[in-house]
This record gives sequence, C-alpha cells and structure tokens, in this order.
Amino acid sequence: MGLPFEMLLDQAPNAAEYTPKDAPDYAGHFLLHRYAISYSPSTWLLTQPAEARSSNPRLLVLANPFRSDAAPGQLYTMLTMRAGWRFNFLWFAEAEADRIKKNYTNTQIYKQHEANEARLKQESAACQILHFATHAFVDTVFDAFSGLVLAAGEDSTDDGMLMGYEIADLNLPCDLITLSACETGRGKLVAGEGVLGLPRLFFSAGAKSVLMTLWKVDDKFAAELMPRFYDGLLNKKRSKTDALAEAKRVRLGGKFTEHGIYYQHPFYWASFVLYGEPGVSRRGFLSRPGGLVIGIIVALILALTVASRWRNKEKGGKRSKIN
Repeated sequence: MGLPFEMLLDQAPNAAEYTPKDAPDYAGHFLLHRYAISYSPSTWLLTQPAEARSSNPRLLVLANPFRSDAAPGQLYTMLTMRAGWRFNFLWFAEAEADRIKKNYTNTQIYKQHEANEARLKQESAACQILHFATHAFVDTVFDAFSGLVLAAGEDSTDDGMLMGYEIADLNLPCDLITLSACETGRGKLVAGEGVLGLPRLFFSAGAKSVLMTLWKVDDKFAAELMPRFYDGLLNKKRSKTDALAEAKRVRLGGKFTEHGIYYQHPFYWASFVLYGEPGVSRRGFLSRPGGLVIGIIVALILALTVASRWRNKEKGGKRSKIN
C-alpha cells in the first residue's frame, strides 16, 4: 500500500501542484473529512467482532533510545555501512512520550538507555498498547532484516537492534502497537499477500492492529499527533480508526503554520495509517460488522470518480494533483 485513501480529494483542486509552503485551499476536500478509514491484511479480519477494550489499558512507551556516550554496536555499524542508514537523536520523541503520559496517566515511559530490548520483554506482557517512538529500518527483500532501533542493553548480546526475526519470536498479544517511526509500513510487496514488513511481523507476535507510517515522518508533527490520538482512543473511548481520523482532522482544521510550512499538507499526516483490527466504535455505520468494508468501497468509488475527472482535464492539457 502506497497511497492512503483518506488523502484523496472529492473534487479537483485549484492548482496543479502543492508543496507544504503553499496555502492549503484543498484542505477541506480530503476523504478524511467524510470517512474514518483503516486497512486490513485480510477480509476475514473485517468480519470478526471487535473485542471490548479494557476500561483502563496500560500503555508502554519506548522513546528515543539514544545517548551520547553509547558506542554503536557491531550490527548497527554493519547496517549503516550496508544500507546507508543513519539514526540520529530524536529531539521530539521524548516530548511525544511526555505528552502522551500527560493525557493518559496509566502510561509507563522508558527513554534513552532504558528503552532497550530487555525492558520491552519485561514490561510488554502487562501492556495492552505498545508505542515505539524511535527509528525503524526496512529491508524490502527480506522482512526478517527489517527492525527497530532500541538502546543497547547491559548484556553483550543485546545490541539494541530489534530485528524482524526477533520480533516474530516475541509474545506481544497487544490490542495496538504503534510504530511512530519512519516508513514502518514499507516492505516487500507479494501478490495475494500484500506488503510483508514490520506490521506483519508484529501480527505474528500477537498484535491485533498496528499504527504504521508509509513514508518518512516529521518528528515534531508526530509528537503532536500521537498524544491527541491517544486522548481520543483512551479518554474519549473512540475506536482506533476514529481516534486517528479525528486527530488528523484537528490538524487539518486549524491554521497550523510554522516557518512558512502548512501542516495540512498530506505529507505530514497521511503517512500515519491503521492496519488490522479497527476497534470498537460508538459512532456511525463504520462500527457495525461490514461497515468498514462499505466505507472503503465508497472511498474507492469516489477515488475513481476523481481520477476520471483528472484524466479528462489531462486530455485538455491540464492535470490536477497534490505533491
């Protein structure tokens, strides 16, 4: 999956192209305003009744597993040399964790050197929601070599790199795992199977749903979007799908501009998508069995309609799109 449906428009925009520095006169026309959309690895999952969420679920956050005095491990060095990955200090990841805890007190946070694999294994069994505010790396050939960056542990065998083959062996029966990192939804595209990557590995470990990203994300934007998402999910008791959609709509509805950048541009918010079980909702037909499927079908019909209009304009020498 490369294009999230909620960033499609229900009418053609005024300009041919937009950058984050252009005034977002298109912001009121995204399908996001009309639908809360999630994605599934199978239609079977959409037919299953969602389980009621615990009244006070525990949230575990592993944030910014970096410290200046830590020497990179052998695997880190190998990945850097082989793929050119660079994992820098995440300036807003700790703020993201703190804001989540401020909104929802039943949150346990581990930062920097404490955000290690040993801590994950010790604490995750008692948590219904697991949130990673760190770096990710994706191997589009072998998902076993994709993974997340954590802090190196005291044990010499704990190098701080949570590899795909390690994730698949974990026991993580979580209601939700959030991968608040860059490109966590990428992977190898297999016909009939979809994308094989980190989300599938976490499903294998027991997760019911994964909040992932489709491209590189802005660290500061994530630190503002994620706390609002959890406020809707855990305090207002929204479904996972609705809570994410509402958090995005807030970003679209205000004049969020800084240094000439408009955060209504889909580059910032459309990357975050929910994959898997959408959750229990008290709002509208999307909460009923099969309702989400109907919503997606409607979105596809609208998308095809808009695409048809664009093709017609292109024949006349014009093409409307948002970059």
